[in-house]
Amino acid sequence: LQINPHFLYNTLESISAIAAINNCFDICSISQKLGDMFRYNINSIKNEFVFLYDEINHIKNYIYIQEIRFEGRFEVRYGIPETLMNCKILKFILQPVVENALNHGLEEKPDKSLISICARAEGSLLYLSVEDNGAGMPPEQVERLNRRLNEADVSAKEYIKRSIGLKNVNSRIKMVNGNAYGITVQSRVNAGTLVVIALPYCLENQEDTYV
Repeated sequence: LQINPHFLYNTLESISAIAAINNCFDICSISQKLGDMFRYNINSIKNEFVFLYDEINHIKNYIYIQEIRFEGRFEVRYGIPETLMNCKILKFILQPVVENALNHGLEEKPDKSLISICARAEGSLLYLSVEDNGAGMPPEQVERLNRRLNEADVSAKEYIKRSIGLKNVNSRIKMVNGNAYGITVQSRVNAGTLVVIALPYCLENQEDTYV
């Protein structure tokens, strides 16, 4: 069964309008955010690359919906210089990483979880990072995860359960930008996990970087 994404987007618009008429503003807001996420997905057919601020707006819509679901169990902080917001990046590379951090950051954590989403430029590289203060992983698990991110075989159950999204993002980055770029995971037990994404540093007037 396939459902036209335009149909879903238009249905969410209708739900939002009905909710507003009936003063159900939480439903209205959720429908609007989810509609924006669908529209972002629809536009991906013709736009493989986006500005960093587009990707961040998509993440904020996702976070808004998750905040309603988890009711104050986590906080998100952003450390992204305004000068980097016009960088061109591959689309849909942050949400799987943030989703992974959210799921495992909240896992078995009684107090509030913190997720930090940051960006920095160093020479010809743009680094995006997503860090959580969750349970973390022992060194051998981190080493195994980083190795499997770059392997074709993803048959291990533990790996598929926790990080298939990371594998997909890493594969897309390397396919488009080359093997010099991609994901690296750092983690310590009881200290959290840091996922770093290395990309070409490409501003709006440097689109030839992707040629």
